[in-house]
Amino acid sequence: MGVVAPNGIGKQAFWEALVRGESAIREISRFDASSYPCRVAGEVPRFDPLDFMALKTVKRTCRFIHLAVASAHLAIADACLSQGRLESCRTGVFMGNSFGGLDTLEEQFAIFHEKGLKRLSPFTTAMISPHSAASQIAIDLSIKGPSVTVATGCPAGISAVQVAMDEIARGDIDVALVGGSEAPITPGTVAAFAATKTMTNQNENPSKACRPFDLTRSGFVISEGAAVIVLEELGHAQTRSATIYGEILGCSVTNDAYTVFEIDPSGEGLYKAMKNALAQSRVSRQELDYISAHAPSMVLTDKVEALAINRLFGNGAKKIPVSSIKSMIGHPMAATGILQVATCVLSFQDHVLPPTINYEHPDPECNLDCVPNKARKKVAETALINTHGYGGINAALVVRKIG
Repeated sequence: MGVVAPNGIGKQAFWEALVRGESAIREISRFDASSYPCRVAGEVPRFDPLDFMALKTVKRTCRFIHLAVASAHLAIADACLSQGRLESCRTGVFMGNSFGGLDTLEEQFAIFHEKGLKRLSPFTTAMISPHSAASQIAIDLSIKGPSVTVATGCPAGISAVQVAMDEIARGDIDVALVGGSEAPITPGTVAAFAATKTMTNQNENPSKACRPFDLTRSGFVISEGAAVIVLEELGHAQTRSATIYGEILGCSVTNDAYTVFEIDPSGEGLYKAMKNALAQSRVSRQELDYISAHAPSMVLTDKVEALAINRLFGNGAKKIPVSSIKSMIGHPMAATGILQVATCVLSFQDHVLPPTINYEHPDPECNLDCVPNKARKKVAETALINTHGYGGINAALVVRKIG
């Protein structure tokens, strides 16, 4: 796995910061946000794309691509897969993305309005296209198998896993680089989300701004980041003596069919996604050790997720630890699901569950074991991951430790 997140570059830095319960939310530095109702975000600090890409390529691509390519390089290094091995394998690239190159889009339109068409970069269209991250990864690593981009909003990373799983199960490929990447911290995007009134207004203390399941939560914190996992057919991984973090047992995607802009308050769609994922995985509710919640710190969204969990697990819901890493890194949109996969398999490895920080005033309508404020020692072997987002799309995935 490869991780580029607001709290660390590389899986170990990311994981250690989660276990410490450190917030990576800071005041926005990318532009002057002093007039915005939300002035905090989860930016990836000290990231240099030149550590992973040639200067010429960096100049012709934009930030969400830089983050994705970096994660892919970290992932193949972690998987001990050389570029030559990837070329000889039946390999594909499957990426989730919501917005594409918004930074380039805003910059180039500003140039167009100020200086005219002739000053536009000829690389603009390639840079802003959501599929460009998957394409650049394939180009960098000479991967000539399927290259697929899934644009289902926040669940896009998990949706990409489902597509890759199907390709491997059919025998079309042996290895898949699967991930999500997002770089939405731009003036226009933050303004657009501010107009929805779903972002936090708690600017005075940025580290406490994201408060999933807390009664005083006021909205989500936008963030950026990327993560890529190497998903591999079991026999292929065993033949090359790969280190295996876990097994994807099942994945389900549903739609609320409610409205594009709001989540169904009944939680029916997420309930079905979780139920279907467990059924596909042949995992009983009693076998589940941990739930990695979507929980972005939005008033209705957190409540609906808690409602769906309680409905599915009944009296057993409070016995299952549930936490949200967004309390520490904010909401990196399409990258979130893959970051949650990384979190779960690292928790299996170290026998630690990450906390939900800033959980100070329990919301009685989110009555769950939220692993409040401090990491918890626990031997966990099976986890459920939830994601959902605009358009009413829900995705749930079950992952299990191997060995």
